[in-house]
Amino acid sequence: MVELRHEIVAVFDRWSRRVIPDDGQDRRPIAILAQAVRAEP
Repeated sequence: MVELRHEIVAVFDRWSRRVIPDDGQDRRPIAILAQAVRAEP
């Protein structure tokens, strides 16, 4: 689960640092939450 958390945080970090194109599109901030819970099948 720790490895998964690191990978998800890396994706969030990468997207937060991306260059946003100046193409006239309407873009608004969003909030993203990720939660993992151990479960038995």
